[in-house]
Amino acid sequence: MSTATPEPLASEPPQIQPKDEEELLPSLLRIDAILQAIHTGLFVYDPVSGVLNMIAESHPGPPLSELWSRIFIDEKLPTTEAVRTNQASITALDDAGLDVPPVGLGQVVSLPVAVDGNVLGVISAAGCQNPAELPELLRQVQPDVERIAAVLGRSLTVELARVATRIFQQPQPAAGPQLPPAPFEDPLAIRASVGCGTFCWRLGEGVVHLDSVAMSNFGSRAPFAGSPVQLFSRVHQADYPLLRRTLSKAVVEEGGFAVEYRVLHTDETLRWVEARGRVTRDAQGRPVMVGVLTDTTGRPTWLQLASGPADTMADGLVVIDQDWRVIYANETSARIAELERTDLVGRHIGELMTQTDLEAWEPHLRRVGEGRQQVTFELYFSTLSRWYEVRASLQSSGIAVYLRDVHNRRAVVERDRSRALRREKASSFAAALGGTLGVDDVIFVVEQQLAALFEADGVAMHVAADGRLRLIAAVGYTAGGLAQLRTLDLDSPSPMADAVRSESLQVYQSPDELVERYPLMGQTVAGTGTGALIVVPLGYEDSTLGVVCLRFDRPRTFSNGRIAFIERTCAQLTQALYRAHRYDDELSLAARLRDDVLARPLHLVPGLELATEYRAAGVGLAVGGDWFDVIPLTRGRIGLLVGDVEGHDAHAVGGMSTVRTAVRAYAYEGYGPAAILGRVNRLVTELDPDLLATCCYVELTLATGYARIARAGHPAPVLRSPDGHSAQVDLPAGLPLGVDPGEAYRAVLTPVPAGSLLALYSDGLVESRTMSIDQGTDQLIEIMDQYTDMAVADLAHQIINQRLDHAALGDDVTLLLAKCT
Repeated sequence: MSTATPEPLASEPPQIQPKDEEELLPSLLRIDAILQAIHTGLFVYDPVSGVLNMIAESHPGPPLSELWSRIFIDEKLPTTEAVRTNQASITALDDAGLDVPPVGLGQVVSLPVAVDGNVLGVISAAGCQNPAELPELLRQVQPDVERIAAVLGRSLTVELARVATRIFQQPQPAAGPQLPPAPFEDPLAIRASVGCGTFCWRLGEGVVHLDSVAMSNFGSRAPFAGSPVQLFSRVHQADYPLLRRTLSKAVVEEGGFAVEYRVLHTDETLRWVEARGRVTRDAQGRPVMVGVLTDTTGRPTWLQLASGPADTMADGLVVIDQDWRVIYANETSARIAELERTDLVGRHIGELMTQTDLEAWEPHLRRVGEGRQQVTFELYFSTLSRWYEVRASLQSSGIAVYLRDVHNRRAVVERDRSRALRREKASSFAAALGGTLGVDDVIFVVEQQLAALFEADGVAMHVAADGRLRLIAAVGYTAGGLAQLRTLDLDSPSPMADAVRSESLQVYQSPDELVERYPLMGQTVAGTGTGALIVVPLGYEDSTLGVVCLRFDRPRTFSNGRIAFIERTCAQLTQALYRAHRYDDELSLAARLRDDVLARPLHLVPGLELATEYRAAGVGLAVGGDWFDVIPLTRGRIGLLVGDVEGHDAHAVGGMSTVRTAVRAYAYEGYGPAAILGRVNRLVTELDPDLLATCCYVELTLATGYARIARAGHPAPVLRSPDGHSAQVDLPAGLPLGVDPGEAYRAVLTPVPAGSLLALYSDGLVESRTMSIDQGTDQLIEIMDQYTDMAVADLAHQIINQRLDHAALGDDVTLLLAKCT
């Protein structure tokens, strides 16, 4: 970002009122006295250029105070913080953002000058010796701060105009006669030919002298004598703090300096200028900074780099010629190559990279030489065991290769990446466990994810039963290794048995540690290739379900954080395994109950062709509460029943058995469909308030060709007439069983002549996550209309296969077809 340049001023700038100017200096002097400061300055803030400019000071500042005439708002200094926060502060110079703070200047007090909350400037008092706390200081100086704020509020625009006039007016030529030329040559002509001018800065007086060659760097052809503020205003904002730090250090140490920075030329171009010199004292003992200014734009030399900070910088720097031979190397690069610096020059660059893979760097350097583009890549130096970032670019003298140590940064990045990946894997593992049902599902998740999650080379999971540990899951083991782990006796000494008995995690960081503790396991350790082992007991409440063994090929040291992570994750696995055991037990029980209820074959009824189909849901226990029944009654009557109890567990199966038995009992006693549903409803409500069921009951009389039908919250049956037309039977829905014991159900008398087909079904057949019940019923009717000549058993199978969206199946499906022949 280049320094913002204000627009040229009008020839008649606004004039500040004398009364305003007279109020500033007395106020600054009073603040000086109250704070016991050695120098107090008033800065005005130009928000357009983002610069604080000094417009007044209590008295001439210490040496180099002119460097503080401009402060950029993005510098981290007490004055800029006062602008950003509108809060006063007192700061030791050691904490003020200075690399080399001036000696003996005490503390800096920064006071924002604001009107109606808008900061117009800052008062900065340096070298404060008053030990009073900041609140007391603020109380004493507040009247003068308010007076200054009033002045700036009236004349801020004028003050900014004065600053611009002072900075951008044409420097005046130096007064007095020019130096006579030397007898042998004109020194000024020599300096002009190499672009090297001289300067002399009398620090105590704040006056700098530049010859015409030095001034050419700033766009002038005449010598200059005056304040350096105008010259500093031309320095690029990004380089200004570096210039300030470098010159400050030279003054404090009274030593030499060398610094290169950019200057905004009068033609609006940026020029590179190198300043070299030192701080010395004249005959009267006064400090003087003398040196040379050289225009280095477009022609930096490696000699300049070598004599500057390149030799002492932390990064390695190597310059190679077109044959890839080293023509310059700094101390850091020699240390990386483990050679003396003098031995490195003249060698091929490959001798610096002997610790790395040739293919890792050679193609990059070739691309720089051929394509004239800068490349950046990373290299691992094996003998140093460190990663370096390599940046190569084509220069006029050859290829410059920079090597920066990024090992620690890379380690942090890798650690953060590893942690993020571990969190992602742990989240995926937890989600997968949450979706498991039976033990087989848990085994699948363990074998698919657990080794990668723990960065283990092998995982084995055992369950405890009958005094033994039985292997149920394993990855990362050979067949021979698995044979040794298939069954483990809890009475025999082993890490797994100890984990179960002690109910505590076992950690063995090397095979020697394992064999020393369990001598009889030497063959097992060798056979499984175990370098380190962690055994985690899977304890739930007062019992241990089993253990998980994590095997590592090589010896490992495990941090407390890693052990805690393994324990937390295995606790989730324990809960999933416990749920899976219960699920499998309940599934087995429910399946047996359902088989007992529905295992009876259909009765053969003369004049009636029957067919049934059943599909379990894809969720829950996969054993639900759907059922069907065919009940032979007296006087040529047949009872047809399809029902659905809410749920997919053993309770649902038990409820289904209760309702089915009750319907049969009331049917045998001779009750009609409506009366049967009413009595079953009251029975269900009294026996099990949590039970909720739907059903449709048909009492079919073949001799008359009529059927009485009633339903309790269940889908109405579909009837296909002998002419092939199908439609849903229109009858009252009724409430499901178990909702209201006083519900009165009604039956409808429907003709069912010979050749008619009656379809009773559960809602799982006509409703899913992807289809409404109306859509499903319409499709069922279409299928029944389409296949009029198909046998009943084949039609039932066709309906199930064509109708079901197995991917979206979330409920049991039951279908009962009855055709009057």
